[in-house]
Amino acid sequence: MTMNLLPSQATDVAKVAAALRSLGVGKGDVVCGFMPNAYETIVSALGTAAIGAAWSSASLDFGPGGVLDRFKQVKPKVIFTVNATTYKRKLFDLRRKVDEIVSELPTLEKVILINYKSALPVNLSDYKCKEKLAMYEDFVANFSGAKPSYERVPFGHPLFVMFSSGTTGVPKAMVHTVGGTLLKHLEEHLIQNDARQQDSMFFYTTCGWMMWNWSISFLAFGSRLILYDESPLEPDHYVIPKIISDSKATIIGMGAQLYDRFEKIDAKRNLCKEFGLGAVRLVLSTGSPLKEAIFRYINAKLAPGAVIGSISGGTDIIGCFMGATLSKSVIPGQCTVPYLGHEIKSFNPRGEAIQDQQGELVCLTPFPSMPSHFLNDTDGSRYSKAYFERFPGVWAHGDYCIIDSATGGITMLGRSDATLNRGGVRMGTAEIYNVVDTFAEIADSIVVGRQIPQEKDEEILLFVKLSPGSVLDDHLRLAICKTIRERQSPRHVPNKIIPIADIPYTNSGKKVEIAVKQIVNDLQRRQQELERLEAARRERMSNMGPPSINMGRGGPPPHMVPPPFQSQQQPNPFSGGPPGPFGVPSLAVPPPTHHHQQQHPQHQQQQFAPPPQQGNPNGPRPNVIEGVQRLLQLFKNDDGRGAGPGNQQNMQQNHPGGAFNNYQPRYGASGDHYGGGSDAFGNQPPMKRERR
Repeated sequence: MTMNLLPSQATDVAKVAAALRSLGVGKGDVVCGFMPNAYETIVSALGTAAIGAAWSSASLDFGPGGVLDRFKQVKPKVIFTVNATTYKRKLFDLRRKVDEIVSELPTLEKVILINYKSALPVNLSDYKCKEKLAMYEDFVANFSGAKPSYERVPFGHPLFVMFSSGTTGVPKAMVHTVGGTLLKHLEEHLIQNDARQQDSMFFYTTCGWMMWNWSISFLAFGSRLILYDESPLEPDHYVIPKIISDSKATIIGMGAQLYDRFEKIDAKRNLCKEFGLGAVRLVLSTGSPLKEAIFRYINAKLAPGAVIGSISGGTDIIGCFMGATLSKSVIPGQCTVPYLGHEIKSFNPRGEAIQDQQGELVCLTPFPSMPSHFLNDTDGSRYSKAYFERFPGVWAHGDYCIIDSATGGITMLGRSDATLNRGGVRMGTAEIYNVVDTFAEIADSIVVGRQIPQEKDEEILLFVKLSPGSVLDDHLRLAICKTIRERQSPRHVPNKIIPIADIPYTNSGKKVEIAVKQIVNDLQRRQQELERLEAARRERMSNMGPPSINMGRGGPPPHMVPPPFQSQQQPNPFSGGPPGPFGVPSLAVPPPTHHHQQQHPQHQQQQFAPPPQQGNPNGPRPNVIEGVQRLLQLFKNDDGRGAGPGNQQNMQQNHPGGAFNNYQPRYGASGDHYGGGSDAFGNQPPMKRERR
């Protein structure tokens, strides 16, 4: 279905907002959605934002354990959910899941149930939590005459609570602000992607992925959003191209693995001609690196002439660090440019900026869409450890990358920490441990991801230390996989379960996941290198061709060495600097980088040309100027004067967006607009997890 906030749809938002107000929901409260990517989900989220409450959501494929790990932290007053869902044409009854989730949330006052799948008749008496249930249509029935009304809040007021993948325990609850989120999303939609009111966007996502939050901001300037919540390959492999064609979508996006699937199904099939996808002008890919071959496939068969944007960022910033631009050629395999306001570098282990070799992705400038804080992090230590422990005063994102000195493009290489990444979906190892620990047969375990180079994906390896007298037979393997599937999701199920004698730990009691991950991946790379060398030896022995270029100890030939990177010492931008309009150091946009005029030959051959230039080819494209103007127009004061995204009195001086080195926890303090510490944003002690 489609959505673009027509008057009737705005009325639906107003009705939800009024109904929530009638329950006493407001600033400092959280409303949750255990929902599909559906119309009612977006209406509920926007209605929540309208009254100054915060929204948090989880995907329907999460098990009760995964949902509770998240929702217990935010202490919701209201939850929106559905009676059932379908996937791959199979109906899933959600009654048992809903009952289990509701029973573990003592702060919950109301559960709003949507009859999403009429094939499963709704009978409220079938639910154990029936005294808290209300049907959606009954919930809003008394507010049919409601008019849109919005609670005025400061720039730093909570809008979304997002969750990390849960690598080191319970997923971290990250609070994203109204101003930071909207400013970041509109910068990407209006300026980077040149979105217009007449555009229609289809982005395949669930409510458990930050791309859902990112997508609904597309409605802020009157554009149209196309919603779909089913298998991307059912009832046939081409359901998504059909949706794109029928809806006349101009901007499309999905995880990189889906583009890969289309190419594998039939690389020769011209989907653009067959389904009439000529309206598509921008193709976005994220979740995992997009392979060079898939860039070429999209350019040849899916959307010829469209700009291909491999975008990369994360839940932590509820947006992207880098992606496409309409004014520069696309290099297959690379994110084209850093996005506005992000000074992106690649650091070696010594904290030195490097190019043309693998390093840690870092950002040297503060930016508005950083989390304001984590819940249950009273002293800010978890926040600091998550981003600034690796390189003090510098945001380390946890990804490996290579910055090309010739093109300025960024090649993403995957996670540098222990987070699992299957099919572009990041998952926490702790979510698997929480299930495995319930088996008496398993004394201990460690789980890591091993890269599959041909697929640019990961397989999950679960190593288990068995309890005395236990045997890892097929029955136990199946039981572990079945329980993980039910309690977490199908994506969490390991590819292999391997018995080992013991589990390695650090002196501080942490499992040595990263070292194990490096070992299993290095062994695989060594094996592949041996196979490559053996194949080359056989080729030479059989006189089938000349030996390949020696890239071994001596390095590449001189003509292949890229130009050196001239490192310069720069002052730490987080230690001070001239204040911006909100009392924090300015978030200056770095000047455009002038790359080498003479590029590597392979880059000259592989570039996809940008759209035709208008006006001065060396100046900014008109769309960039217009995009900035339209963005500023959305942030005007009531009296019509142009304004920034907030007022100085609303920006707290200790906001981490001002100076990382001066971070102080900003919740639970006197005068804090979140309340006196009694709500989800108050000074709450960390949750204790008990082994079951």
